[in-house]
Amino acid sequence: GRYFSLGDAADSVADEYIRHYYGEEYFATARADTLTTTEQLRVELGALQAAGATDVVLYPASGGLEQVALLAEALQEAGFPPAQNARRAHGS
Repeated sequence: GRYFSLGDAADSVADEYIRHYYGEEYFATARADTLTTTEQLRVELGALQAAGATDVVLYPASGGLEQVALLAEALQEAGFPPAQNARRAHGS
């Protein structure tokens, strides 16, 4: 999985969350894999796909619901549209 933060304050939100969660000792390591741009999503998901990954969990670094819409938009722009047969989280 990867953490992500998108939008106007993506980097500062990601920094605050990762630093709070991991502390200074592990901040740089955890922050290095945190995706904050559409281009980073494209590159990282492309690399994971090339390595054979079929599923990736993306964890928001913010509790803001806008992150869901921003992620959907960024994934579309990055060339990862929703799967046609994607199941809903609640199984319907």
